[in-house]
Amino acid sequence: MTDVATRPTTVKAGPRPDDYVAAAESLIPLIEAESSKIEEAGRLTERVVDALVASGIPWLLVPKDLGGGGGSYVEELGVLEAISYADASTGWSVAAYTVSPALAGIGLPADGLAKLYGGEEKTLISGFGIPTGGTARKVEGGYELTGARMPFGSGTLHTTRVNYPVRVVDDNGEPMFLENGEPDVRTAYPPTSTVTFHDNWNVSGLRGSGSGDYEVAAQFIEEDFIYTLDMSRRRKEPQYLWGYWGITYIFHIGFGLGVLKRAVAEVSKIVEGKARGPIPSLGDYDPFLTEYARHEAQYQAVRSYAYSLVAQVESDIEATGELSEINQARLGQLATWLHEVGGEIFDFAYHWAGSQPLRMPSALGRAFRDFKVAQNHLVVDRIWYPGFAKPIIKTWQG
Repeated sequence: MTDVATRPTTVKAGPRPDDYVAAAESLIPLIEAESSKIEEAGRLTERVVDALVASGIPWLLVPKDLGGGGGSYVEELGVLEAISYADASTGWSVAAYTVSPALAGIGLPADGLAKLYGGEEKTLISGFGIPTGGTARKVEGGYELTGARMPFGSGTLHTTRVNYPVRVVDDNGEPMFLENGEPDVRTAYPPTSTVTFHDNWNVSGLRGSGSGDYEVAAQFIEEDFIYTLDMSRRRKEPQYLWGYWGITYIFHIGFGLGVLKRAVAEVSKIVEGKARGPIPSLGDYDPFLTEYARHEAQYQAVRSYAYSLVAQVESDIEATGELSEINQARLGQLATWLHEVGGEIFDFAYHWAGSQPLRMPSALGRAFRDFKVAQNHLVVDRIWYPGFAKPIIKTWQG
């Protein structure tokens, strides 16, 4: 376990960059150089965390009047693509850091967002998104939280606050429900100084994301740091109108694009002049070249569609003020399909690279292990395809 009793509640953020994607690309050499250490340690190195904080990248989606980038989700894709290309575990963690302010903006009061992000000292947040037993009971000035253990704390080892989804209960501890009959589930943001981390992230891939369990202690939390049901108290920026699922799909799409780019790049380099058995050079071998052309086209297709779709969804949300059913379905379809296509591309690259990705350190070998773990994430599971298909079918029926 990790003692975090002295963890600060904010970090000093670097100035807002003129170009967030360029800022992310400038960090690629450092992250690549640290990638083996990250995998071995099971967490980001302090050099990488310090560079990320200094870059201002974690606050891309924070409104400009709070000192953030006020950025678009197209920019977010570019940032995640660059960082995930450098190292998948770092990309996964940065995805958590960058989307967390947008997720917070969905339900936090505007005053709460200002306390978290207004000024040079800002919070760094990540964590799991589904309640696992924690509850919140309304008291004067805020809520009493019960403690609970949360899984999949990606990036939380470096945070100053954590996501803590809870079920709201009454004074008798009974669950409370919304007008539509659904349970009243909210997200609170307790300081990391009240969290115990469990060293149980012993996995085959994405080791450096440090996605072990974290245990939140029972505590009081101010009303500003837990979701409100009062819509008049929330901010109305377009990035908050994507909803939980829309923002979550962006996380997986941006991450996937970067790791796939690494697969295509690495196999392109490895086969140049590489002999394999009786084949003197894979780079001149027609069966390999045929497969390469097919799989590289798949990569280009999914990347082009991703940027096109996200730009279209942003335009639609600015025009209508909401994420439509069809756009949510398209984003989910894309995130899932990208990971299917990605699996095929990685299998192709790994096979033709021969023994090279087996030998550590290997950028392709590490990316392969990391992507295979990401493929197993529930959000991109094939089980969701039927739900995506129904609204999409309607668009074809006229």
